[in-house]
Amino acid sequence: MGQWVHYDDDIYYLNESIRMLMRSLKLHLDGTYFEDKVHHELQFLDKLLSQFYRALTANQFLHERPQNLRFLNKTKRLFCGLLESIVNGSIAAHLDLSSHFEEYKKIMNRQEQEISEIRSVLFEMVHSEDQNEQVSSEEYKFLLDNSL
Repeated sequence: MGQWVHYDDDIYYLNESIRMLMRSLKLHLDGTYFEDKVHHELQFLDKLLSQFYRALTANQFLHERPQNLRFLNKTKRLFCGLLESIVNGSIAAHLDLSSHFEEYKKIMNRQEQEISEIRSVLFEMVHSEDQNEQVSSEEYKFLLDNSL
């Protein structure tokens, strides 16, 4: 039996997790206790965001796909902003995550590539809807012209 995935709730949870992490990294946390936790959290977020990207772009018949793609796009941008803030030292400067900066830059590049692909998919969906609507208008015109 298949499992119903609630992308809207899942993506919302990730979005809120990123926001909470951003707020938490403004605190002066002791690196001894929290460096590994923060690094693993960033890896977890990266993994899940990419999994949702693959699932939403692979299946054109998912319920509320355009809305979920837009929300995923925003969440990925927020995540990239978090990584950028960590790498440039504007947050989490008190934690020594510098050994992971190259990994974070690679993650940002991949996430930004996926953001670009999401935008392309959304553009194609909007363009496709416009074409379908034009055909529909032509059908109405045909029906109205023939009914007179």
